[in-house]
Amino acid sequence: MKAVFIGDIHGRSIWQSIVADENDADVFVFFGDYFDSKESISGPKQLENFRQIVDFKETAESHGKKVILLFGNHDFHYMPWHTREPYSGYQKTMAPKIQKSLLQHIEQFQMAYTFNDVLCSHAGISSIWMHRNIGPEGKVGKWLRTDLQSIVDAVNRMFLEKPKAFDSQGFDSSGDEPQQTPIWIRPYSLVKANTEILEPHCRQVFGHTRMKDLEKNWAEVMDVWNGRYIATDGLHLGAYWIYKNGDFQRKLV
Repeated sequence: MKAVFIGDIHGRSIWQSIVADENDADVFVFFGDYFDSKESISGPKQLENFRQIVDFKETAESHGKKVILLFGNHDFHYMPWHTREPYSGYQKTMAPKIQKSLLQHIEQFQMAYTFNDVLCSHAGISSIWMHRNIGPEGKVGKWLRTDLQSIVDAVNRMFLEKPKAFDSQGFDSSGDEPQQTPIWIRPYSLVKANTEILEPHCRQVFGHTRMKDLEKNWAEVMDVWNGRYIATDGLHLGAYWIYKNGDFQRKLV
């Protein structure tokens, strides 16, 4: 099996080159944040790019591929259930069109995805958030640390039934707290929340936290995090990740 992990989009069309280069892949995972450009990409272009991603999912899946569209915090603040102040990059004039398009395709999204020992979400899944919002581990119909599909099912069900549970749950505006949600938590808080709980049972792949230096990121992933946490928010540096034969590899467009 070969999977391709494409980090936070933010209106960029570079994903098209990635899927063309990796057309032998079985699975493509997009880590959300389809909107709110950090590079002066216009709102209409961001929206058109988003629609092209949805079209790619539909076309690729008709040819036997799997395309996973995860939901990010920069998508979340356009939704009708978001009642807090919007955050950086919010496009007030484009908001009605963005919300309409997101809602039109809402069934195409999910908050989490898993295969083998790999667990994917926009920012990472905290066992503390799971316990507080979904319930104690092992409770009937809830989740088990040894059953990643039960975690994914519970998280995705929560998104359908109680989407406000994914809004920021903390005091640190950056989201750097171990109880934070799967679209807000930062890497070191994610590690803190899951040491000796989820960590031994899965490798988490996430976006959300922007890479500043590719070599430093590689060192964190492989040396500091022992390959258990794979950060993918690197499209601005031309970087993405693939999984093949049980191993992860960073690649450049």
